[in-house]
Amino acid sequence: MAKRKTVKKVIERTASAVTPFVVGKGDFDVTNFDDDLAAAVAEQQASAEGIGAGWPFVSTQGGFFSVGDDKFGKEMDVVIVAVGSRNLYYGEEKFDRDNIKPPICFAIGIGSEEMAPPKDVKTRELLDVQSETCEGCWANAFGTNDRGGKACGNYRRLAVIPALQESDLTPGALTKNSGAILQIPPSSLKNWRAYLNVLDKAPTQAIITTITLEDDQKTQFQMHFTPKSQIATSFKDPRMTAVMGRRKDAVEQLRTYPNLAPPEPKKPKKPARKKVTKKKTARNKSF
Repeated sequence: MAKRKTVKKVIERTASAVTPFVVGKGDFDVTNFDDDLAAAVAEQQASAEGIGAGWPFVSTQGGFFSVGDDKFGKEMDVVIVAVGSRNLYYGEEKFDRDNIKPPICFAIGIGSEEMAPPKDVKTRELLDVQSETCEGCWANAFGTNDRGGKACGNYRRLAVIPALQESDLTPGALTKNSGAILQIPPSSLKNWRAYLNVLDKAPTQAIITTITLEDDQKTQFQMHFTPKSQIATSFKDPRMTAVMGRRKDAVEQLRTYPNLAPPEPKKPKKPARKKVTKKKTARNKSF
């Protein structure tokens, strides 16, 4: 079995040699895409409504991209293989980064028709299901939290192949390079919708997307998306076939349930030892 290149090794090579994508300059002809891509395009457009061993998670903590212990700054170039939705409701408690608790209700899906709490009994026993479907749920309506938004957080999740450059765009590299999961927070969904409008009917699987984190006083950061270049104009292109071949695995990763285990109790900190200073005593000169 061929060994996949790690995310870090792929991202380290950032000097891309591809031709920059320029909006409105005629270098992006959506009419060149075959009808065979219709399903992928429809799925991509559906992800904009109402606003994709496991692949590692791309953290945005502190306003920087990182995977595990590897940090990659505020910008990443990726090919988006699949898009999913995840709705999380945590109840009345305020979010505490130092004491993260599991959601009491959630839904995961690829299309809007899938968005509903899990049906299996064992999982439902761990939840306080608010509605049988997200559509029509009170917590999924604006004005239900103290900031005028939704009590249930709506997220998009992207299954991506990170930071590709020309040498990483061969069919073999697109098949072997490690994938990762990146989550778009509710505050950046408007930017995601705007990006899909820019792409129009062109599928994300055929585009190198630059994702940036921009500091924001209200939301800590805003996630922005920009088309950088086009890697295929036909479903028959071997590169496009390689990317689409990753979709089944990517979708399975996007459908993974959130961690429902209660947080482990923090071990009490041991009190610092006081430094004992020995008192100097006068020596008995007779000894």
